This record gives sequence, structure tokens and C-alpha cells, in this order.
Amino acid sequence: MIAIEHNVELHLAGSPADWIAADVPSWPVRKLKLRAGNPAGGILFAGPWIGEFGWELARWQGAVRRRARESGLYTIVMSHPGHHVLYECADEFWELPQAFLEATLTRQCDHVRAEDEASVDLLTSLGASLQRELRAYSLTEHVPGGPLPKRAEQDFVRLRAPEARWSDAVSRPYCCLIVRGRSWCANKNWPPASWRELAARMDALGYGHAVLGSRGEVAALDSETRIAADEGLARSVDLLAHAHFAVAGESGGAILALLCGTRTVVFGRADYRERITEDWNPLKTPVRYVETPDFTVTPEEVACAACEFMC
Repeated sequence: MIAIEHNVELHLAGSPADWIAADVPSWPVRKLKLRAGNPAGGILFAGPWIGEFGWELARWQGAVRRRARESGLYTIVMSHPGHHVLYECADEFWELPQAFLEATLTRQCDHVRAEDEASVDLLTSLGASLQRELRAYSLTEHVPGGPLPKRAEQDFVRLRAPEARWSDAVSRPYCCLIVRGRSWCANKNWPPASWRELAARMDALGYGHAVLGSRGEVAALDSETRIAADEGLARSVDLLAHAHFAVAGESGGAILALLCGTRTVVFGRADYRERITEDWNPLKTPVRYVETPDFTVTPEEVACAACEFMC
């Protein structure tokens, strides 16, 4: 059931047949066919995922993969545009509608807070729209977008982009710089000047660099890179999968690098060390964790840690 209240944690859970119906127009939902499957044998619908990217990586996408493998059902996953690269287990991928992505919603962990009445209506209409969309299917099982599953309920694989397009253009060993520039927990952001200095230090050591992050985060360092909204994650996965190493602050980007099997230097608070190096590193990818109490680590310190890590 979808619980809709102002400033209350929301979880999409239960059967879609029980979701709140509303007299609203159907939203256009872009649907991607990922595999050839037979929906007549039963449907597993997973989503929609509306929480933070890091939690989707570390917990939810692994649970979807486990449920798809164990059930053997025709699997439909719904998440953000471009995130189909996380779900090679799916037969179909449905993108969240653009109107929902632009809504005034605060996404924290595995829940969403509605900031105003209009946003509450959008959440309600999303449930109603999906209910109509799914009437064409014989729904057998539903994996809700929250709450988060336990580790024992998850499977993880090394992430790969469907095709290598971006890494092929890099002619020398390179590192990936995973930029974070968000309003949520802004204290975890590293200044653009620090990233630029680190890039210069890596270039001096003979490494090229690729800047990863959202379009806004990448533009803060590299105004010439143009990333389409529906290919940003595939681009990052491809570049990480072929990189010599990566550098990231403690964030979802660090988890992405580790799931791509990329050796990664991560800087963050001491109490997050085990979460990054162990709990959220199911593939046991080599990681060097640089402790910094308030994310004031210097580019020189990070560059030295990278050099030591690569030796």
C-alpha cells in the first residue's frame, strides 16, 4: 500500500492491485526490452525504485537479481532512466516518468518525502498509472522499492556496460575521478579546485583521467563533456570497468566503482570505513580508505595514497 502523508516516509510496497487509484491521466512510461522472455509464465514486477542511488546499488538491485533468479519469472524493473545497466536479469526496464523525476521530492536512503501537496498527488498518480499499465500482465509477484532487503536476500555481479564506447576512446592508462556535488550532505562534497588539482597530479604521473558523476557534477570540472541522461550510468560503468583505478569520496559513486571491480581510493569518515571496504564491497574489490574527519583531505594526500596503492 502507498501511504501518502505530508513529511512522512513513503514506501511503495504490497500488491499493485492494492495501490491507491486516482482519476489522473496515464503517464507515458518508456519501456526497454532487455531480453527475450515469455510473460505468459508469470510476472515479477520490481519497483519503482525512488530512493537514493547508493542504496539502489548496495542493496536493492542485488535483491531484485536474487528474486529474479530464484523465481524464474518474466521480470520487469522500474527505476531511473539509464539504470537498466544494473539489471541484466530483467526482461523489461520501465523508466520513471520525467514529471516524477522533476517533482519536489526529497530522496533519502530508501524513502521519499513529499514536500508539498502537488508532489503528494504525483506519488499517488504514479501508483495509479502503474496499476493501469500492469493490467495487461498476469502479475505473479511484486518486489517493492522499499524497505531495504537484508544482505542474505541479495546477489551481486560485476557490472559491465552492454557495449564499450567511451573507454575505447581513452588511449593511455587512466583513472576515474568520481565527483560529488550534491545539496544533501553537502559537507561530503570536495571543492572543484581540489578535483582539478588531483587531475593535474594524476596527469603528471602519466595517468589520464575521466570525470564521472551527474551531468552537473561533471560540468563543474569538464565543460566539454556532454552526457545524455539515459546513457550517463552506462558511460560511468564502461569507463570504470576499464580504468586502472578510481578516486571517490564516501558516496554512491564509490560503491559503483567497487561493483565494477575497479581498485578505488576512497576518502571519508572513520566510522564509514568498514561499510565501504566490507559491507558494501561484496566483490571484495581492492580499496584504499583515507580517513578524514570532515572531508578536508588534500589533493596531495589523495595522490600519495593512490601512488602507494598502485605500487
